[in-house]
Amino acid sequence: MIEKDFITICCHKQGTHTIQTIFDNVTMEQEESFIQAVLRGRVCELSVDQHGTHVIRKVLECNSLDATKKAFIFEEIYANLNELCCNKNGLCVIKLVIKFIKTTQQKQRIIDKITVDLIELVSDPFGNYAVSQIVEKWEPQICRPIF
Repeated sequence: MIEKDFITICCHKQGTHTIQTIFDNVTMEQEESFIQAVLRGRVCELSVDQHGTHVIRKVLECNSLDATKKAFIFEEIYANLNELCCNKNGLCVIKLVIKFIKTTQQKQRIIDKITVDLIELVSDPFGNYAVSQIVEKWEPQICRPIF
C-alpha cells in the first residue's frame, strides 16, 4: 500500500520512522526486492533529505540485506560522491559508506573520485569531514593520493 507514496513517506518527519521500522523487520526475499525497487534511482535524493537520509542509513546498517543486495546503493552514492560529501545529510551517509567499505578496490575507487576535487572537498564545511574520516579510518597506503 505504501509503494506509490514511498519516497514521500521517507521524507516525512514521522513517516521516516515507519519506513525504518519496516526495514528492521524485513525477512522475505519479496520484501528485499521491494526495498531495492523503491530505492533504485532515489538514493542520492533521499541521502540529502533531512528525513530521507535516515532511511538510506538504515538500509546500509541493515544486517538482513547482504552486500550484493545493497550494491546499487553504493553505486548511486559513488556516482554522486562529491555532492553527498558536501551536504550535511549526505555526509552522514558517506561516513557510513567509509565505515562499511572493506575491499581495497572499493576504497581505491572512492579515493580516485575524491582526489579529482580534493581541494574543494577539504575546503568545504562538510566535505572536509568526509576526507578526514577516510584518512582516519583507512590504511595509510590507500590514503597516499590524498597526501
